[in-house]
Amino acid sequence: MSERAGLADRIGFWAAILTAALAAVSFGVAVTTPPRSGPFAAPASAIPYPYTTAARFVPRDFLWMYPALLMMVAFLVLAVCVRERAAGGRKLFGAIGSSLAVASFSQNHARGAAEPDYASTVRFPTGFYELGSADSPVACSG
Repeated sequence: MSERAGLADRIGFWAAILTAALAAVSFGVAVTTPPRSGPFAAPASAIPYPYTTAARFVPRDFLWMYPALLMMVAFLVLAVCVRERAAGGRKLFGAIGSSLAVASFSQNHARGAAEPDYASTVRFPTGFYELGSADSPVACSG
């Protein structure tokens, strides 16, 4: 085993553990976050349209996104390690897998920015709701 393969094994092992742990944490936090609208919302806590009172729930309702963002970074590292460990003839499939991992990581394909999924959702709602601009078309434009 070469030194490079050994390094890919070690980094890949810890990336896999970190990916699984962060997935479990973000899933656990997301499942325990009560729904604020829709058919599963408790009648007393449901937010009516245009959802202008949602700002008070933003810190708690979006906490699951932070470990999910870190999980995506760990997944990218894991995909690169899998590609590195692939046999010579299978590196093409590893490259395809790594490319798909990058594509899933990227939210804004039109501009080509590598902004992680949900990052704009984490920083956008608070100011949006506090300004009372729930019906503004500017908020929906990219």
